[in-house]
Amino acid sequence: MKEKISMPDRVKWFTVLTTHLPMVFYILDKDGIFIMSEGLGLKKLGLVPGQVVGLSAFDVYRDFPDIIGAIQHALAGEYTVTDHCVGAFHIESHNVPQYNDENEVIGLIGAAIDIDERVRMEQSLRREKELTGAIMDSVPGILYLYDEEGHLVHWNKNHEEMSGYSAEELSRMTLSDWFDDSELNMILEEVQIALQGKTTSSDAHLVVKSGEKIPMHFTAVGLQIEGKSYITGIGIDLSELKKTQEELEETNRNLESKVAERTRELTEANRTLSETYEKMMAMQGYLIQQEKMAALGNLVAGVAHEINTPIGVGITAASHLMDMARELAGLMKRKEADSNALAAYLEDFEQAAGIIMRNLNRAGKLVKSFKQVSSDQSGEQRRLFDVQAYFEEILTSLSPMLKKSKVKVSVHCEKNLEMDGYPGSFAQIITNLISNSVTHAYEDHQPGLIDIRISKEAEMIRVLYRDDGKGISKEDLPRIFDPFFTTNRGAGGTGLGLSIVFNLVSQQFGGTIQCESAPGAGTTFDIHLLSGGS
Repeated sequence: MKEKISMPDRVKWFTVLTTHLPMVFYILDKDGIFIMSEGLGLKKLGLVPGQVVGLSAFDVYRDFPDIIGAIQHALAGEYTVTDHCVGAFHIESHNVPQYNDENEVIGLIGAAIDIDERVRMEQSLRREKELTGAIMDSVPGILYLYDEEGHLVHWNKNHEEMSGYSAEELSRMTLSDWFDDSELNMILEEVQIALQGKTTSSDAHLVVKSGEKIPMHFTAVGLQIEGKSYITGIGIDLSELKKTQEELEETNRNLESKVAERTRELTEANRTLSETYEKMMAMQGYLIQQEKMAALGNLVAGVAHEINTPIGVGITAASHLMDMARELAGLMKRKEADSNALAAYLEDFEQAAGIIMRNLNRAGKLVKSFKQVSSDQSGEQRRLFDVQAYFEEILTSLSPMLKKSKVKVSVHCEKNLEMDGYPGSFAQIITNLISNSVTHAYEDHQPGLIDIRISKEAEMIRVLYRDDGKGISKEDLPRIFDPFFTTNRGAGGTGLGLSIVFNLVSQQFGGTIQCESAPGAGTTFDIHLLSGGS
């Protein structure tokens, strides 16, 4: 005889069961007060075993009226099974009313099961069903499912719309209702092939409710569902395709001649475009060269005017020196030159010679700077040059232009900074920038300051050029590097100055140039030149 399990053991085993199963077990008294709350499922709800013992279930679940309703039904003597959503979790609760010996409800015993996975599967199945329905309805044709007796058992909305039959009428249709006798036998043969598990396709005319015969392309394949054989497939309306095919054949008849004609037109257009482009590039090169020569001509005129002053002073002093020499020679012949007179003449000689030397040195310096800069600009020879010293040469050659204005140029350059490149192009860049500022940034005789800072940054020479002039408008700023764009055309501007600067920076030196400006805020050019050329 088997030994009976004692009550303490039963309680012990029940406690182990409720504590380790991934569920929630609970007992409520007749007033809805928790007497017990156990199970691993509590963790998912953010609770621990026994946490709600002594609390009212109606308070704990006051935000969940469906849970409270299920508890009330159970306390009224009704066994309830309900699904609830607690936060992001889904549970299924079973509530069993408990009675005393007088058949009075004294509370309930409940269990809550995690049904998240089931809910997700149901939602997934629902979505798949909706998606399948949407796909079926979006098929550009008719979709059908026939049983092995040839009865239509499933279809999409396009089948109803194309055929003109209602859903009730379609449910009574068979394969033989859709085709003429001339094509029906062929369709039935294809069906037998499909029932053997092979995929078939054929073209036939679908006879719709109106009597119209629509050319269609059908596919069919057999499948087994719960031991029964079915045929499923798609029918595509070929009406538009056949119409398009006829139009395409008509088009193809004339296509070859049209292609040949179009090819000739494109060849001629390309030849004309190529010639136009070559002429444009030649004209642009010619205009750029003319602009450079014009700038060099202005430089010649300015330097010639500047040299004229010291040479004129030197000639005057030399003439005065010759006159004094004649006077002294006459006194010497007449033996009228005493020591005082001789000393006075010698002092005048020294002063005249000093004047001549200073002015000749000034003229020589101008000639040297002009020769260096003009030679570099015309010869475009690459060489290693000292940037600071060469900058002084450039400013010297520009001094006639700067003297006519009240614009001052301040240069800050790193010492011993050398550049392997094209000094003539470098001079052209600086000359065009300064000329552009003097011409456009300031009104007549308006004082101004151009600040230029030159430094070495890695393999690049950086030239930061700023003027404090009137600035450039927002509309004009994006166009300043465009060829022939100028705001001073009425005064003879060609619009090539900054275009030449851009081309020299990007092509000759492989560098970059950026401009920032605003009306009343001056203009800044940030230039990076690759030391070594492009």
